[in-house]
Amino acid sequence: DLADEALFGLDVYRRMQLPDGGIRGGIESSEHPAEGSTSWQEVLTVLAYAPDHWSAYIYAGTAARAAVVLNILGKQDLANIWGQSAVKAMIWAEKEYRKWITSPDYSKVTARAKQMVPVERNLAAAEICRLTKNRQWLQVYLDSRHEVTTRTEAAFVVARLDPALAGEKERKEAAGFILKEAHRVLAMAQKNAYGITTHIPGRALGGWESTYALP
Repeated sequence: DLADEALFGLDVYRRMQLPDGGIRGGIESSEHPAEGSTSWQEVLTVLAYAPDHWSAYIYAGTAARAAVVLNILGKQDLANIWGQSAVKAMIWAEKEYRKWITSPDYSKVTARAKQMVPVERNLAAAEICRLTKNRQWLQVYLDSRHEVTTRTEAAFVVARLDPALAGEKERKEAAGFILKEAHRVLAMAQKNAYGITTHIPGRALGGWESTYALP
């Protein structure tokens, strides 16, 4: 049941996947809901985003993880569908990523996008590596590994890879990254009133999404 619930949302993106592997980042109505209408009475034009490599990386990593879980649950047919979709999205994203970073317009890209896309690329590479057992994707993870771009989820996946796929040095470095991050957030918890282990240093106490209301 939990897997079905997770796949319900993810399947929206899989069904919109383009033949070449591209992933659209979402769908949205052309305006705010019409007054008096309900969610099942959409009267406005519904639009789909153009495919982009950032969305494709997010999808590829999540779909690959779904395939791994489905295999564990003995759902091989479903796992194959998600696995093939994930790899297709990853290959497409890699092609678009290379075009992106070599484009004359790359200098105009925001600093946030330049930081966040490699983060998702790093995680997707780790997840695809675990799924396919292909060291090609481990190398992408290693090449994009950096304290700013590596997510603890990616390091966790790599730390637990089959020794035949990832060497002891690679797995130990991944585990070391997780421990270093754990020590950092614990030290941060000791310096704030609520013991919060947020990964965002100096997070402001303001705004609906960042106010710490409970000790």
